[in-house]
Amino acid sequence: MNSMKRFFTLFALAGLSVSAFAQSNLAVADLQQDFALLKREVGKLRLEVEQLRAENEKMAEALRKAQASNASTESANLMANSLRSEMASKDDAT
Repeated sequence: MNSMKRFFTLFALAGLSVSAFAQSNLAVADLQQDFALLKREVGKLRLEVEQLRAENEKMAEALRKAQASNASTESANLMANSLRSEMASKDDAT
């Protein structure tokens, strides 16, 4: 009878061990799945960051060109105003 109790106790412990092992495997599988999802999300975010950097560079270049164009326009306006003043003073002199 005592050996029967031991047998059932060992059998129950073995069952608990298998159950704990199965739960452990499920936990590891869940962690692996979570890791894979995070890895994909990080990949998407890296791609998005690269796209934003490229777009930012294009916008910065467009801004530099617009500022250069604006400087040229201001310079042309200054020259035109100078010529107008010069011509106005010559008209007054005439």
